[in-house]
Order: sequence, then C-alpha cells, then structure tokens
Amino acid sequence: MAPAACAPLLAAGNNDRPWLRMPLRKVLVHGASRGGGPTRWPSLADDNGRPTEFARISETELDLPQETPMDMAIMGDIHVGTPPQHMTVILDSGSPDLWLPAADCAMCHKRAVPGNRFFEWARSSSLQTMRSRADVDTLRWAAHPDSCLDVAGGSLTNGNKLQLWACARGANQLFLTPKPGRAGPIRWAAHPEKCVDVPRGSAENGNGVQLWDCVDRGRSRNQLFRLSETGTGPIRWAAHPGKCLDVTDGSVADGTPLQLWDCGGAAANQRFRAEHVRSINETAVRDIYFGTGRVEGIAATDTMRFAGIQLERQRLLVVEKEVFSPPAHVWDGILGLAKTEYSSIGAPFFTRLRDVGVAPLFVFVPTHTQSGTHVELRIGNSALRSPEIAQSTITWVPSKERGLWYINGSVGVRQRSKRRFLVDTGTTVIVMPPGDLRAYVDAVQPRRGCLVERRRVLCACSDVPSMMPLMFEFGNVTMALGALDLFQPTKKAMGGSFGAEPACELQVSVGEEPEGWLLGDNFLRKVAVAFDYEQRRVGFAAPVEQSSLELRVVNGPGGPVVQTRMSRHATVMKRQWRGTLVHLSAQLRGGDVAAKGVQSALLRTSLRAATVALPPFPLLLVVGAGVAFAVAWRRSLCWGATVVGAAASSPGPGEEFVPLSMAREGEC
Repeated sequence: MAPAACAPLLAAGNNDRPWLRMPLRKVLVHGASRGGGPTRWPSLADDNGRPTEFARISETELDLPQETPMDMAIMGDIHVGTPPQHMTVILDSGSPDLWLPAADCAMCHKRAVPGNRFFEWARSSSLQTMRSRADVDTLRWAAHPDSCLDVAGGSLTNGNKLQLWACARGANQLFLTPKPGRAGPIRWAAHPEKCVDVPRGSAENGNGVQLWDCVDRGRSRNQLFRLSETGTGPIRWAAHPGKCLDVTDGSVADGTPLQLWDCGGAAANQRFRAEHVRSINETAVRDIYFGTGRVEGIAATDTMRFAGIQLERQRLLVVEKEVFSPPAHVWDGILGLAKTEYSSIGAPFFTRLRDVGVAPLFVFVPTHTQSGTHVELRIGNSALRSPEIAQSTITWVPSKERGLWYINGSVGVRQRSKRRFLVDTGTTVIVMPPGDLRAYVDAVQPRRGCLVERRRVLCACSDVPSMMPLMFEFGNVTMALGALDLFQPTKKAMGGSFGAEPACELQVSVGEEPEGWLLGDNFLRKVAVAFDYEQRRVGFAAPVEQSSLELRVVNGPGGPVVQTRMSRHATVMKRQWRGTLVHLSAQLRGGDVAAKGVQSALLRTSLRAATVALPPFPLLLVVGAGVAFAVAWRRSLCWGATVVGAAASSPGPGEEFVPLSMAREGEC
C-alpha cells in the first residue's frame, strides 16, 4: 500500500520555507484504572450506597477517583518498512519512542479490536535489529579461585541445581551477568533463556538456588541479583538484600550446591569474583513504561514515512509483549514526541527529522466545525505562521526539565496558584492533584451541590453552563477553560433531590503529584500548542476563528455596556459565562472610546496589544467553544457596569449580539 502522504505546503507570511502537514483524527479511548484498585467515597453515600450531595467537603472526607474517563486521543498515520506497512499511532508528547505491535505478538492479538494492524517485521527488507553488548563472565569462589559456579551436567531441565565445580571456562560455567551494583538476572550464556532462580521465592536459609526459565525476561523477583560493585564480594538477592548466594558448608568438593543464606559481611562462603571472559552482541531487548503499563520487545531500525517525508533507519521497538491498559485500543502503536533523555531505544523521532533538514518544531492546530474538532499537525520553522493561527496570541513558556514537556504556570477559578504542568498529547483528560480537584468542585458547584457516585463527580447538566471557568496563566497569556469542556452528559438522571434532571460527569482524573498537573486533550483541543525542541519550550496560541470578534460599547441606564458579535459556533459560551466575573483582560484597537459618556463604536480586535481609554475593568473575550484568550492586563479590578439593552444594528447571517456581563454582586 502506498503511503498516504500530503505534499509540503508553503507557509503564509514572510517566511517562504515549507512546513510539513499531517491531518490527524480523534477517536474514543476507554479509560483505565490508574492504580490501587477500586476506591470508595465512604462519607458521601448513605447506608444503602446511594449518592449523597457533594456540598462542601473536607479533605478527609473524600477518597479521590483514580479513573480516566472516556474521551478522545489524537492519532495519525505512518508507513513503516519496505514495502511500507500502514500503521495508526497516537502522537504522544509524554513518551519519546516509537513502538509498534509485532505480527507474532500473541498478547497483542488477544487485545486487538477490529481494524487493528500489526507490524509484519519479517516482511520488511529494510528492518535491522539493534544489538547490545553483554558481558560473559565466570563466577569464581573468591576463597578458592579454582572453583566456579556451574550448571550441573549442562542440563536445561527446570529445577537443575547450581553447583561448584573445578573452573574450566566451559559452556556450563559461562554466565551473562548484570552490571556490578545493579539488579538484574544471571543468565546462562549457552542458553540465555535460562536464569539463576530462587525456588518458590522463599527466603529461608538453606534454600538451594536452581536453573529455571527466565520469567518476564529475568525481571521476576526470584531471578534478580546484585553483584558487588568492586567486582569481588557477595551476590545478593535483590528482593531480599539480606540474603546472599552461599557455598553450602564451605565445602570445596565438586558438586557442592549453592544455597541462599543470611549475608555475613566478609563471610568466605559468600564472596565471589566475576571474571570477564568475553563480550557478545545480542539482540537488544528493551522496555517502554507508561502510566498504565509497559510494552517490551526488540529494538530495531527501519524506514518510516511520515507527513510526506521518508526517514531512513528510524529507531523503533517491535513489541512482543503488552502489559498495558486499556486492554483494547483502536490505535496500533505510539509515536513519542518527548525530548531525548527518557528514550529507551536511543535517538528519538525528532532528531531524525533534524537529520534530514526539517526543523523539529511541532504544532498541533485544532479547527472547530459543525462536525466536531479536527486537528492537524504542522512541522517546521514556518508551522506557527499558518493562516489558521492568530499570530498576536502566541506565547512561549520555557520547558527546561529533561525528558518531558514540563512548564510552570498558575491555575484556579477565583484565585490562581502556581503549579507545574506536563503538556501531554497522549492523555485524554486533565489530571490534577487531589487537593486541587476538591478546590475546583467546591468553587464551581451550585448552591444545591453536586453528587458523588462510584468515584465520579456528577452535576446537573442544567447547572454546568453557569459554572465559572477554570483559568490558566502561562507567561503573559491567560486562558479560560469553560465548564462545558470539563463536563460530559452521561445519559443518566441525577436522582435524589435532583429527580430526573440529566447528569453531567466531570472529565478529570487525579494524579499523585501534590502540585503537578497534566494537560490532556480536553485542554489541548481548544488551543494551538507547539513543541520547540531546539529552544526547549512550549507555545500556545489561539486559532483564528477563536481570536477575532466584534465588540460594541454603548451607553445604558446603568452605565457603559460592552456587547459582542460572534459566530453561532461560540454562542454556547454566552449561556455559560453570562453574569460571571472572569479575571481576564484585553486591550481593544480600532476605535476611539472615551472613559466617560461612551459613544457607540464598533471595534474589532485580534487580541493585539493597543491602548484604549476604557475604565480598568477585566474584560472577558469569549473565543471559541470553551477557551478565552487575551493579553494579561489587570486581573483583580471590578467595574460596576450593568448589562442592558440589545445591539443597535442587526446581526449578520449566522451571528448574534451577546451582552458580556461584568461582576456578579458581591464577587469583587
């Protein structure tokens, strides 16, 4: 199948260098537990287990949810191998590597859903497996250097004993050992699938060690040992560091079995010396860990076609085993977009782009239409200069930490607190600390409260539009995420005192970091987000259809009134934000407005900085279906304007004038 690649397009603006363009799509992803098994809400349910009203809860009353709700993930199409094989991958800024499920991965097939593809790596003429160096050692008894660890009779039988025997450097006495001081398996070099093993995992003194099939590639707790960092010393069982390999009764007789015994410091029976014999190159086996599991497989290189370009010798992991949740997924693999430091298989994807002359700048651009949200990935120096992005709204935030895209900012509803944020395109929802979830629900819930049911926060859907937005501040830009973007209808009734009112569920998960947030798809689909690998920074910008609206300032009985004209796409925000004070400021351009006795004037703004003689009130610019974008100005002032009247002119086709309210009484 030929690759479905888009031809490079020329960027708009002064820079005529091309960007690369890749259409993406979103798919439903079913959430999975993030640990610990089911949690309970003991103080928030009655004796019959029915949900109770949320009200104002304390920290000790809330056992927080650990589930990721169903939501959306960003996917793209790549082609790997020769001939090219079509694969669908999640574009994940939270991991650095590319991995694909192998056609011979039984566990991958077991978890497959209709439409999944598997990489037939044996068919690819351009694939090369990566090799890793392994040390082959003999393990000499330091007290009697002529005696070595030996596989009895060279037998492969599980349960065969490990013994002492006169050193001969024969196949029975050669082992692949972990690096000194590190925990790892001791594998028999003649048969690397066999490992030194503690029978039954018993730490009982005198338990004789044996040969056994390596479990989980020797990662089983029964098969992990740690050699002395100095090269001579005890061999400790990593699962019980107080237990060491021991020569039974200190006997020098050939055939003396090795056993497990309490470590005795300088005990002569427990001192061994790893003597290097040679090094070998073996197929590199690697793991990639995620918050919901891990995958393991063979490290390799192959040709990859991506967004109309071809990358030779792109590193990837051909997955032979998935220990991964969710158990079923409609995507095939993951293409990591994180920085270099956490890579399990070497140079990540963006470095290969740089090698072929493409600047490693990735921009995810959302476009909102009646059919939903569509995302396109732009790559290259000109990617941010596309006509779909409002140039004046671009702000950059440093991301200096190694590996992942962490940035600093602040967040809150009425008051914002400093937090650390991980920008992660591979996560479906916002993840916040337990205390911040409590604070958010307490700040936005209506007077009649919300419900908690089976680890979920449920509010009446009719209450959601009037909830205050969640405000984020990065650099000199403030963004607002409306409650309509944080709650989803559940097709269930609230019940209890709410009766048959439809319930909406909060689409937020809970993380472990006390001051760490994760910005997932329900935030990122509202803004354009850029990852700049060279400058190690993250950028945010408003799409054009969200950044331009008309404002009208008129005289009303209670003072000046601000009105807007916006597309029907954004009218839902009128219902959501009316009557709400939002600490978000903007400066207007394009008209003369007096501070007093305001004359009618029609102003258009694209959120560029300018000076207008308006009273110093926080003016909310509602842009798009859920995000407000503006240049930060004055954040804590209130202006006593009253919203009255209607617009003097008629709306255009598909538009309507919407009054913007100022502060609710008592909220300044």
